Amino acid sequence: AVVSTQSTGEDDFEEIFEMVKDDIVQPRYVRSKPSNSHKATPTSLSPRMRLLLVLHWLHDYPKYKLLKQIYHISKAQISREIHHILPILYHRLDFIHWPTKWEKHPFEGVSGIIDCTSHFRNRVHPRQADFYRGDKRRHFITAQNVVDFNGVFLNCVFGNGHNNDMNMFKYTHMDEFLAERDIKLLADQGYRHHRIVRPDYDCSQSWNAKQADLRSLGEVSQGMVKMWNFAADRVRENPEIQDLGLNVCYQLTNYVLQKYPIR
Repeated sequence: AVVSTQSTGEDDFEEIFEMVKDDIVQPRYVRSKPSNSHKATPTSLSPRMRLLLVLHWLHDYPKYKLLKQIYHISKAQISREIHHILPILYHRLDFIHWPTKWEKHPFEGVSGIIDCTSHFRNRVHPRQADFYRGDKRRHFITAQNVVDFNGVFLNCVFGNGHNNDMNMFKYTHMDEFLAERDIKLLADQGYRHHRIVRPDYDCSQSWNAKQADLRSLGEVSQGMVKMWNFAADRVRENPEIQDLGLNVCYQLTNYVLQKYPIR
């Protein structure tokens, strides 16, 4: 198991809480209508419970009605807590970053894996076409991820769902990034670039099997992100909240992966 004991899980929660507690214990300000001024609103939950509420929401992605029964607060207060704490987690959690030194694997001298995955959502209006892709027939946010050979995320960038893998590659200027650092990455057939090592059926079966085996690390890591139901289910919130929530899911997954690498 990734977290093998209850005490380890409690220690992880306390470590995350220490990172954000100074912001969570501050008064929560909301905009007052019609004066458009800001005022502090009270909360009946302790700072730890407020953080637990948001992590619970990200992990299980339940309806507010169920959270209301569990935490004994109104749906309006649940919404305020999520909108207050989610940006704090977004700014405070910093577990995904490029390495200071790139190591090359014996297989083709590659340094990691690049792949995209989809995070589905409800249709939005206006601009629904920005999130829709015809081949998937779904609305979603796409995430371009670079993963090392321990399964740890090195980079994660979100884009509108109408972008395919190569569009994301160009949009993030990944071609320039790889050239400047003399890096090669593994990828699937969705990519086409001279610094991408993708399946090649002119090569031997064993070569392609090795390429697929190493590339599977990226798929496993992305699958671990989707153990957070917010990243796996069809999201009801607006794209801005989805972007914040996905970022937190990736950061917290990488927190675990850095402690317990896949390989």
